[in-house]
Amino acid sequence: MQYREINDCSRTTAARDLKELVDRDILKASCKRGAGSFYELITSIK
Repeated sequence: MQYREINDCSRTTAARDLKELVDRDILKASCKRGAGSFYELITSIK
């Protein structure tokens, strides 16, 4: 929800954007789904 509010986008767009960031190894997704989910910034450079 925070990503959607910051970027003023739909749920679908937010999910697609976050998935892309995870796929590019920029973010790491938590194991939780739904309201308890969160993402962490990956700080190592590859």
